[in-house]
Amino acid sequence: MKIEEKTYQKITPGVEGNYLTTFQDGDDIQTYEGAKVMYCPASFDTSSVREISPEEHLQYQTDRETELKQETGNNARA
Repeated sequence: MKIEEKTYQKITPGVEGNYLTTFQDGDDIQTYEGAKVMYCPASFDTSSVREISPEEHLQYQTDRETELKQETGNNARA
């Protein structure tokens, strides 16, 4: 039997109510994900994580939903 022990890190926003994301402007909006807490392996490069406001989070979510609906509509017509 092989047992591996893993070490994880917990990342939380510095400002209460904010969200964490690795999404950057210019990325495909369909890949957007935001979270209040991130659990990552100890070796994860946290420099890719940034903190955003609830307003930014809501805007990204709205943009993602709009894009997904448009894509779904275009595929249905094809």
